[in-house]
Amino acid sequence: MDIDSASFYRGDEYDGYESPRLSDREFITEQLQKLPHWTRAKVLAKYSITYEDILKDATIDSGRRLNVARNICNTRLRAAIENLTTDNLPPSS
Repeated sequence: MDIDSASFYRGDEYDGYESPRLSDREFITEQLQKLPHWTRAKVLAKYSITYEDILKDATIDSGRRLNVARNICNTRLRAAIENLTTDNLPPSS
């Protein structure tokens, strides 16, 4: 999945208008830019897998799945950013 596919995380079909409230594209792109280049694809893939798993979870009320998925995935993305930024990585020799 590439960064352009991040529009999938809006949660509804593309209708030519991207609602700022539901659009995570800019947030995801901004967060990925903070990561070292070699971690971006893996982090985005995990985001995608988690998001899709939550949307398929029958134990969560169907009306809340989108918000739950966005909340959990964005929280995990922020945690990954904190853990993987170059400030927290061991120095290379």
